[in-house]
Amino acid sequence: MPYRYLQINPNSTPASGKISHARGHPNITMTIGRQNAVLDMASVRVCGKINIWSDAAGTIHPTDAISQNLTASAKLGIYGVMDQIVWRHSETKQVAENIRHFSRFMSSMLPIMSSKQDSMGHMSESALITNNHASFKSSVIQNAGASSFCVPIPCGMTLGGNKVPLNSLPLDLEISLAPDSAFFYSESATGALTDLQDCYYELSDVRLMCEVYEPEPAEMASMLPTSGAFSFNSITSYFTTLE
Repeated sequence: MPYRYLQINPNSTPASGKISHARGHPNITMTIGRQNAVLDMASVRVCGKINIWSDAAGTIHPTDAISQNLTASAKLGIYGVMDQIVWRHSETKQVAENIRHFSRFMSSMLPIMSSKQDSMGHMSESALITNNHASFKSSVIQNAGASSFCVPIPCGMTLGGNKVPLNSLPLDLEISLAPDSAFFYSESATGALTDLQDCYYELSDVRLMCEVYEPEPAEMASMLPTSGAFSFNSITSYFTTLE
């Protein structure tokens, strides 16, 4: 078959398979290696599971009795843990696109590009996004198990309708995770952080999924060029702080 679906695991993960900024693993890098195929950038998805823990040992989930003031952004969902996105050549390490403050960008883009029905429908399943704060808290923050996600990465590389020849442009996708203090916040009226000091999020079963096309020998030369320009529109953050 000329079309194949790839599932790519991170380049390095702890022996436990758990990835957490709080446990010293702030970056996730996944490599789409060199091959005679064309990558459909619009098909790229990052999938996995997220667990929320209220204790440093990672044994207790938040409840109405434990860490009851712990919450996070319901309108960002899993995008709230993504602080920076980098696409680069996997061999030369030349950066193709770098979006800093990615969650800030998504907080502006999602309300414009999504409807209320999106938030109540597929986005609550794929990105853990809801338009109801209480529902998000009970289904994600206080979930007694892991919450699954599978999301696209909106950026210039993926939104430009590009097809990438992997024989000349193998790619790395690096996701820098946000600190726990940037993902969580207290919903206490006074901002009290009681019982919240040890709370952290943890990712598992993280993988990149995408679709590639393997051209027939007759069309190989036109589909897999060895030179040329690769252009797209990207997103730039002008400010690092909000005053």
